[in-house]
This record gives sequence, C-alpha cells and structure tokens, in this order.
Amino acid sequence: MSSEDDWSDSDSEFESEQQGEVYTSVFLGIPDGPLTSAYDDADAAVSRAGGLPPFLPLSQYPSPDVCLCKRCNQPMELLVSVFCPFEGSLNDRVLYVWACAKAECQRKEGSVRAYRSLCHNAKYARKLERQKEHEAARALAPKVSPSQAASATNPFSAPPTGGLGDLLLGSTGTAIAGTSNNGQPAIAGWDEASGSDDGSDDEEDEEENDGDEEEAEPAQGASVDASRRSQPNWSSQPSYRPLYISTIDEYITPKPPPPVPKKVINEAQSSTDAGGSPWGKETYEVMHKVDEIFERFVARVQEAAQQVVRYDLSGTPLPFSSRDPVYQRIFPVQAIAPGTAVSVNGPPEPIRHAYDPSAVDACPRCGGPRVFECQLMPNLISILKRPDSSPSKTKKPSAEERQQELSALLKGGTDGMEWGTIMVFSCLADCCQDATGAPATETWVEEMVLVQWDV
Repeated sequence: MSSEDDWSDSDSEFESEQQGEVYTSVFLGIPDGPLTSAYDDADAAVSRAGGLPPFLPLSQYPSPDVCLCKRCNQPMELLVSVFCPFEGSLNDRVLYVWACAKAECQRKEGSVRAYRSLCHNAKYARKLERQKEHEAARALAPKVSPSQAASATNPFSAPPTGGLGDLLLGSTGTAIAGTSNNGQPAIAGWDEASGSDDGSDDEEDEEENDGDEEEAEPAQGASVDASRRSQPNWSSQPSYRPLYISTIDEYITPKPPPPVPKKVINEAQSSTDAGGSPWGKETYEVMHKVDEIFERFVARVQEAAQQVVRYDLSGTPLPFSSRDPVYQRIFPVQAIAPGTAVSVNGPPEPIRHAYDPSAVDACPRCGGPRVFECQLMPNLISILKRPDSSPSKTKKPSAEERQQELSALLKGGTDGMEWGTIMVFSCLADCCQDATGAPATETWVEEMVLVQWDV
C-alpha cells in the first residue's frame, strides 16, 4: 500500500522511513541490568524500571497513598521512574508510573497512575548565572585571533554536552545532584555548550572551588532520601526488582516496498478482464479484518525489541490498536475536505485517522495544554519480577502465605498485567504551583494516562 493510502497515525513518518530517513525523534529506554547500588537506588537522576520510587529533595515527600489503585484501594507497584528535566529548565523533573497487577483490576480506570515531580535546582541556577556572567565578560574582552584561541584550548577538556538526549533517563550530564560515571557525587546541572574556550585559569579554579564547597550536598541528600525510604511507610510497599534504564535513539531500518504476490496480480487481472472491479467488497472486508495499526506497532517494536519506554515530548504516540476507545479518541477520523472528488463505483476510500492533541484533557492546574510525553511498552511486563520470585530464594512460604496464594487464585487475584501500552500526557508548560496556584519551587502532581489494553 502506498503512503498516500496509509491510514495510520504517522503518514509523514512512514514516508520518511521509505526515503531512508532512519532516525526518528524518539528516545528509547532499554533495560540495562539490575540496579544494585544503594547510592543509585536513592538517586532520582537514575531512571529505573521497578523498585521503590526515588524522590527529589522535596520539603514534603508524598504519602504512599499516591500509589493506591483506585479499583481495589491497594498499593500498586512502581513500573518506571524516569528522570526527564525539560531542556533549559532550572527544575529537576521526574515522571513516575504505577500500575496494579491484580487480575480483577485490569482494564479498569484508575489501575494505572502517573505523577510528575519538580524541584528547583539551586546549584544549577547558580552555575548558569556564573556562566552568563562569564559569557558577558568574554563579550567585552579584546578579540583573540584564531591561532591564539587554538593554542589556549585545553586538549584534555571534556566536550560540552547538551540537548535532551543527554538529559533524558539520567544519562551522562544529568541535571540533578547525583553520581558521575565513576560513582562519585557530580555537580548538579548539565553542561551547556559555551564554546571550546572555558575561560581563564582563574575562572576554572572558581568553578572547581564552588563544586568542592557543594560536593557534600548530593551525598547528604542521598542519605536523607535513603533514611526516609527505610521508614515503614515506603519500604513496606510492594515492588519489583529494580533495573537500570539507559537511553538510545530510535533507528528504523529502511525497508523496500513489499512485492505484490503473483496470485494477487492474477486474481486482480482476471476480475478486471471479467468486467468487475479488482477492489470487490469481499477484498475490502478481508483487509479490514486486519488491524494495520497493531501490525505497525509490532513492526516498530521489532526494530528494538528490548524497549520498555518510548520518550517523544510533544510528539505522536505509537498506538497499540485501532479497536479501542483510546485510539478513537486521540486518533479521530479525518473529515473529507470540501471539494474532494469521491469515486462512486470505485473501491471505498481508505479511512484516515490523525493524531489530535486537542483530544487530550487540559492541565487542571494551569489550564494549559497537555502533550504526549512517553509511553510504556509490553516488554516491561516481561522484565519486571518481584524480589521474592528469584530462583535463589530458599525460604519456604508459611502456611498462611500458601493460604493467601490459594485464596488469590480462587478469587482471580493473581498477577497479570494486560496492557498493550501506557501513554503519559503531561503539562506542556511544566507548571509548578502550590495549592493556591502561586508559583512554587517544587511540586508533586498527578498527570494523565491513557491505557490501551491487550486485545
């Protein structure tokens, strides 16, 4: 089928793939091994699947009630914690998604919940202010010839980082006070590109001294977070074994258009020779028994089968199926434009759907639009396991535990998440307000999720 006849959500993206534009705007979250470091476990800048939620240094931490299932009113397990500050923002930012695994709660509203947490990064704000002062000073300084500038460049200095790819999922250069690749506390704030000249030796010494003065803060914050999580209210919450999540760019392998089988060509030719239309009613009905949206979903996922998160801020979600209310809501049928010629005797016109961001509820706090931010993928279900499901477990269940397991089986309360994808929509303005609506330096708010359940 040509791109003109494709009725999926992403015609332009489909055409780009056929033309060889193989990189998309999507960042993929890939599981990257067990999270065993206590330091990383307490660091909100380290994105993970499963585990207990790592919080930003808020003045008041959320109650475990935030993760209660609205269907059974029981605590839910954390699926992912994604560190995803907006580029250029002075706020650290984390998304959390919880889901209930009880069978009776599947396909029920409120069994999946997502939250957005913000916290002002004062250290990064100070660093950014110093950087602006240095840039202003350099602008007023005498011009330096290219040869002099080249000789003054430190050949061993690390290249500056920047862009969402460096910020997302706690990759190198994350904004929060966390850990560097060698496990030592890192200065908060990501490095913005400011040219190859980092300034004079005095300026570099000033940066290093400032970093040394504040170096103890991340470790202190981590210990406070670890102490808080050791309290019964959070440590007793159910959880899966935590796994690191790393990020990669999505790459689509260019594919040639599929050849048309000879049998189809012959049948079409015979039908035409007999005076009939090659697009009969029967052919049309058979084609519509196939969910092309699901086929597209499967094909896209097969490009990187390990993916557990797709992140594409203000982008277009990848729908799991076209046969549920979620798809019909956010991918409505496109109306035929006035003046469009419609064939009466020819084959039926393909039904065209397009993503409509306005179909998503506005932010209830600031009134601004919500946009698609990320979605969770089915592979996440297969990699999440409870800590007590390890083969190395030697402790036998007690009689009471066995009775509880049997009761759960009889009541249909066994684990078994059945979703196909979970889409998270967040405030485009990334609003940060207190209960009165006044600007604040931190926030913890629930965001919108739309779930397409397995078919």
